[in-house]
Amino acid sequence: MFSKKITVIHLSKDALKVALVSVSKVSKVLKSDETGWNQNSLVTTFEEVATQLKTNNIRLLLSDDFVKSKFFIVSQALDKANLEAVVTESESSAKARHENPLIGIALKKDSKAQKSNLISPTQTSNLLEKNSSVVSKKALIIFITTLILVALITGGILTSQKALESQSKSSLPSPPLVVVSPDPSPTSTPSASLKPDIQINPADYSVLVLNGTGGKGVAGAVKDILLEQGFKDIKADNAEIFDYSQTEVQLKKDPAIGIFATINTALSGSYEVIKSNILLTNDSDYDVIITVGKLKE
Repeated sequence: MFSKKITVIHLSKDALKVALVSVSKVSKVLKSDETGWNQNSLVTTFEEVATQLKTNNIRLLLSDDFVKSKFFIVSQALDKANLEAVVTESESSAKARHENPLIGIALKKDSKAQKSNLISPTQTSNLLEKNSSVVSKKALIIFITTLILVALITGGILTSQKALESQSKSSLPSPPLVVVSPDPSPTSTPSASLKPDIQINPADYSVLVLNGTGGKGVAGAVKDILLEQGFKDIKADNAEIFDYSQTEVQLKKDPAIGIFATINTALSGSYEVIKSNILLTNDSDYDVIITVGKLKE
């Protein structure tokens, strides 16, 4: 009988379980090993998994009590251990597929849509090493497509307008020596109406500001700036680590287009602001998490 063996890493608040799951007509857990974990031991543990099970692809199962603020630490450790989480899922979601969540996540089918939200070692490495903002390919494609559509529609409107003017002029008798005033209607009006009318209300977004440098009052200072911009639901706290040189903005999957621009405008005078390509999960308590880095020199 054909079967497929899948490596699953189950992370809870302070425990890590590595399981080898056989996926077949009757799926089962072949073996599992559980240990504690912390930031210092996580990379070593992931490297042992890759060596012992001879794999670089794992499925990451997050316990419902997993602290979401530690997700960035996990992604760094995966990157350093050269592991890729091809599927990431919460324990409750996996249980909807099978009563044993280890088997539940193993049964989940891969798809391009799923992989777009997973931890990629290459993406994490680029995020940490680049000093400039990371531009989403999807956003770039949408931007270029929008420009093309605007150009085509504007061109079509102008062409139709000229044709109508030409037809109108040809159908009327030409009065001798009479100066006809041009149509005062501005030609820019049609193209202006094509611009998206996006109105951002910062008060609609919940924000967590994390002190990523360890300096006194860093998160509170940024909170005050955001309050002046109209944000209302803001909490300030400390990050897990204090070595951030850039200020990183992490968003949910489908935030309003202008919310990052609003934050960037408010903070870019004092901080180097980048947008994280690691998205917040849909069940996150916050719409935006800002980890504050060092001040510009």
